[in-house]
Amino acid sequence: MARNLVAYHSRTGITRQVALALVPRLAADLLEIRDVRPRDGMLGYLRSALEAMQASLPEIAPVTQELAGYDLIVLGTPVWVGHVSSPMRRFLRDHGQRLRRVAFFCTMGERGAESTFQQMRDLLGRDAEATLALTDRTVCQERHLRSLDEFAARLLRSCPAATATAAEIEPASHVPL
Repeated sequence: MARNLVAYHSRTGITRQVALALVPRLAADLLEIRDVRPRDGMLGYLRSALEAMQASLPEIAPVTQELAGYDLIVLGTPVWVGHVSSPMRRFLRDHGQRLRRVAFFCTMGERGAESTFQQMRDLLGRDAEATLALTDRTVCQERHLRSLDEFAARLLRSCPAATATAAEIEPASHVPL
Protein backbone atom coordinates (compact mmCIF):
# COMPACT_ATOMS: atom_id res chain seq x y z
CA MET A 1 0.00 0.00 0.00
CA ALA A 2 1.25 3.48 -0.86
CA ARG A 3 2.21 5.80 1.93
CA ASN A 4 0.89 9.31 1.39
CA LEU A 5 1.37 12.51 3.37
CA VAL A 6 -0.41 15.85 3.29
CA ALA A 7 1.97 18.57 4.55
CA TYR A 8 0.58 22.08 4.88
CA HIS A 9 0.99 25.48 6.45
CA SER A 10 -2.06 27.52 7.40
CA ARG A 11 -2.20 30.92 9.07
CA THR A 12 -5.98 31.39 9.18
CA GLY A 13 -7.22 27.80 9.06
CA ILE A 14 -8.49 27.74 5.47
CA THR A 15 -5.53 25.75 4.10
CA ARG A 16 -5.82 23.45 7.15
CA GLN A 17 -9.47 22.79 6.27
CA VAL A 18 -8.44 21.63 2.77
CA ALA A 19 -5.58 19.51 4.13
CA LEU A 20 -7.88 17.79 6.62
CA ALA A 21 -10.36 17.03 3.84
CA LEU A 22 -7.61 15.52 1.65
CA VAL A 23 -6.31 13.13 4.32
CA PRO A 24 -9.16 10.57 4.12
CA ARG A 25 -9.38 10.88 0.32
CA LEU A 26 -5.72 9.84 0.03
CA ALA A 27 -5.52 7.60 3.10
CA ALA A 28 -2.70 9.96 4.07
CA ASP A 29 -0.82 10.99 7.16
CA LEU A 30 -0.87 14.68 8.12
CA LEU A 31 1.98 17.09 8.82
CA GLU A 32 1.38 20.66 9.91
CA ILE A 33 4.29 22.94 9.06
CA ARG A 34 4.30 25.19 12.09
CA ASP A 35 5.94 28.52 12.74
CA VAL A 36 8.04 28.94 15.84
CA ARG A 37 6.79 32.55 16.18
CA PRO A 38 3.03 33.22 16.13
CA ARG A 39 1.40 35.12 13.25
CA ASP A 40 -1.70 36.35 15.05
CA GLY A 41 -3.60 39.53 14.29
CA MET A 42 -2.71 42.42 12.03
CA LEU A 43 1.00 42.31 12.88
CA GLY A 44 1.09 38.61 11.94
CA TYR A 45 -0.63 39.41 8.66
CA LEU A 46 1.84 42.19 7.86
CA ARG A 47 4.82 40.02 8.85
CA SER A 48 3.54 37.26 6.59
CA ALA A 49 3.21 39.59 3.61
CA LEU A 50 6.65 41.09 4.16
CA GLU A 51 8.32 37.69 4.52
CA ALA A 52 6.60 36.42 1.38
CA MET A 53 7.74 39.40 -0.70
CA GLN A 54 11.30 39.15 0.65
CA ALA A 55 11.46 35.35 0.21
CA SER A 56 12.34 35.01 3.91
CA LEU A 57 13.03 31.68 5.59
CA PRO A 58 11.51 31.83 9.08
CA GLU A 59 12.23 29.19 11.68
CA ILE A 60 9.73 26.32 11.66
CA ALA A 61 9.10 23.56 14.18
CA PRO A 62 11.18 20.40 13.65
CA VAL A 63 9.74 17.80 11.29
CA THR A 64 9.55 14.39 12.97
CA GLN A 65 8.21 12.29 10.06
CA GLU A 66 10.69 10.40 7.86
CA LEU A 67 9.74 12.12 4.63
CA ALA A 68 11.72 9.82 2.32
CA GLY A 69 9.42 6.95 3.31
CA TYR A 70 6.36 8.49 1.63
CA ASP A 71 5.39 7.62 -1.93
CA LEU A 72 3.48 10.89 -2.40
CA ILE A 73 3.57 14.15 -0.47
CA VAL A 74 0.85 16.72 -1.15
CA LEU A 75 2.05 20.20 -0.18
CA GLY A 76 -0.49 22.87 0.76
CA THR A 77 0.10 26.57 1.26
CA PRO A 78 -1.84 29.80 1.36
CA VAL A 79 -0.90 32.39 -1.25
CA TRP A 80 0.65 35.42 0.42
CA VAL A 81 0.83 38.48 -1.84
CA GLY A 82 1.29 36.24 -4.89
CA HIS A 83 3.95 34.12 -3.17
CA VAL A 84 4.31 30.78 -1.43
CA SER A 85 4.01 31.19 2.35
CA SER A 86 7.40 31.67 4.02
CA PRO A 87 7.01 28.61 6.33
CA MET A 88 6.34 26.41 3.26
CA ARG A 89 9.32 28.01 1.52
CA ARG A 90 11.48 27.05 4.50
CA PHE A 91 10.12 23.49 4.53
CA LEU A 92 10.84 23.05 0.81
CA ARG A 93 14.32 24.48 1.13
CA ASP A 94 15.17 22.28 4.12
CA HIS A 95 13.40 19.05 3.12
CA GLY A 96 12.62 19.22 -0.60
CA GLN A 97 15.38 16.86 -1.72
CA ARG A 98 13.91 14.04 0.40
CA LEU A 99 10.48 14.23 -1.24
CA ARG A 100 9.86 11.58 -3.92
CA ARG A 101 6.58 12.47 -5.65
CA VAL A 102 4.80 15.73 -4.91
CA ALA A 103 1.54 17.50 -5.67
CA PHE A 104 0.62 21.06 -4.73
CA PHE A 105 -2.50 22.82 -3.57
CA CYS A 106 -3.01 26.42 -2.52
CA THR A 107 -5.71 28.59 -1.08
CA MET A 108 -5.95 32.24 -2.03
CA GLY A 109 -8.08 35.35 -1.98
CA GLU A 110 -8.50 35.61 -5.75
CA ARG A 111 -5.21 35.07 -7.57
CA GLY A 112 -1.57 34.14 -7.26
CA ALA A 113 -1.74 30.36 -7.70
CA GLU A 114 0.50 30.12 -10.77
CA SER A 115 3.30 32.25 -9.31
CA THR A 116 3.04 30.30 -6.04
CA PHE A 117 3.22 26.93 -7.83
CA GLN A 118 6.16 28.17 -9.91
CA GLN A 119 8.04 29.18 -6.76
CA MET A 120 7.38 25.73 -5.29
CA ARG A 121 8.65 24.09 -8.50
CA ASP A 122 11.76 26.28 -8.41
CA LEU A 123 12.46 25.41 -4.77
CA LEU A 124 12.10 21.69 -5.50
CA GLY A 125 13.82 21.75 -8.88
CA ARG A 126 11.01 19.74 -10.46
CA ASP A 127 7.33 19.77 -11.34
CA ALA A 128 4.38 18.45 -9.35
CA GLU A 129 2.21 15.46 -10.30
CA ALA A 130 -0.83 17.73 -10.08
CA THR A 131 -1.89 21.11 -8.72
CA LEU A 132 -5.12 22.45 -7.25
CA ALA A 133 -5.91 26.11 -6.59
CA LEU A 134 -8.91 27.05 -4.46
CA THR A 135 -10.23 30.43 -3.45
CA ASP A 136 -10.88 31.07 0.21
CA ARG A 137 -14.52 31.85 -0.59
CA THR A 138 -14.99 28.47 -2.32
CA VAL A 139 -13.52 26.66 0.70
CA CYS A 140 -15.54 28.64 3.25
CA GLN A 141 -18.74 27.91 1.31
CA GLU A 142 -17.74 24.23 1.00
CA ARG A 143 -17.95 24.37 -2.79
CA HIS A 144 -14.47 22.84 -3.13
CA LEU A 145 -15.25 19.22 -2.26
CA ARG A 146 -15.86 17.99 -5.82
CA SER A 147 -12.54 19.52 -6.86
CA LEU A 148 -10.84 17.72 -3.95
CA ASP A 149 -12.42 14.42 -4.98
CA GLU A 150 -11.13 14.86 -8.55
CA PHE A 151 -7.66 15.95 -7.38
CA ALA A 152 -7.33 12.96 -5.06
CA ALA A 153 -8.60 10.53 -7.71
CA ARG A 154 -6.07 11.87 -10.22
CA LEU A 155 -3.24 11.43 -7.71
CA LEU A 156 -4.29 7.91 -6.78
CA ARG A 157 -4.57 6.90 -10.45
CA SER A 158 -1.09 8.25 -11.21
CA CYS A 159 0.58 6.02 -8.61
CA PRO A 160 0.46 2.27 -9.33
CA ALA A 161 1.16 1.49 -5.66
CA ALA A 162 -1.94 3.46 -4.67
CA THR A 163 -4.43 1.33 -6.60
CA ALA A 164 -5.44 -0.72 -3.57
CA THR A 165 -5.76 2.41 -1.50
CA ALA A 166 -8.00 4.08 -4.09
CA ALA A 167 -10.37 1.11 -4.14
CA GLU A 168 -10.69 1.20 -0.35
CA ILE A 169 -11.68 4.87 -0.16
CA GLU A 170 -15.32 5.76 -0.69
CA PRO A 171 -15.90 9.02 -2.54
CA ALA A 172 -16.66 11.82 -0.12
CA SER A 173 -20.00 13.54 -0.34
CA HIS A 174 -19.82 16.98 -1.85
CA VAL A 175 -21.81 20.07 -2.54
CA PRO A 176 -22.35 20.69 -6.28
CA LEU A 177 -20.31 23.54 -7.74
